[in-house]
Amino acid sequence: MRTSLNKMQIYWRLYRKEIKQTLLLSTPIIIGQLGNILMGLFDNAMVGGITPVEYGAKAVAAAGVSNALFFLVTVLGFGIMMAVSTLVSISKAKRDYEACGGYLKYAIVSAFLASLVLTALLAVVILNFDVFVQGEEIQALGKEYLLIITFSTFPLLAGAGIKNFTDGLSFTVPAMVITLVGVVLNIFLNWLLIYGNWGFEALGLSGAGYATVISRVFILITLLVYVYSAKKI
Repeated sequence: MRTSLNKMQIYWRLYRKEIKQTLLLSTPIIIGQLGNILMGLFDNAMVGGITPVEYGAKAVAAAGVSNALFFLVTVLGFGIMMAVSTLVSISKAKRDYEACGGYLKYAIVSAFLASLVLTALLAVVILNFDVFVQGEEIQALGKEYLLIITFSTFPLLAGAGIKNFTDGLSFTVPAMVITLVGVVLNIFLNWLLIYGNWGFEALGLSGAGYATVISRVFILITLLVYVYSAKKI
């Protein structure tokens, strides 16, 4: 037991600096990745407050199924975008900054091409939505919500590509902050569009869908502005 503790202390002294650097780099990446999941989570939570209670319960069920199906399909695109950070970090280590910029362009083009394929797959899912959930009202709500958030496929993937680009350059904090601001924006827009506050029409679950699309477009645009205006990149 004492020998094991001594070994752990030795390893800690040897790799303490590397462990701290890894945590500093990885924590913002993890939080940023959670941001995309949080949007669907807040959509589910906030539609549960719609009255009457019966409608709210059906909206929660529809949102849950739709978000699960959406991420089941789009996870393929996320897999492609994750390669960007590795390629960029390798090029950065070689000081090939021209290649780094090229990977950013490739990421956006790849996101566009992948979104075309994934949108087609989501269209098939929407047309066969009754296979995944029972109840005509839940099916109607879920199909409309899934159709709306399908329009966020390209902004979501392109934003992920740019985030992986900045992560590969070790600038992990800005993308995390932008993503979290997007989540806050999504919550605010949910409050406006789901419940009809500040004079907006109460759109229910569809309002949550529109809020998600707007928030993902905001994240993409803000990331683009940051990347092309930052002096260090």
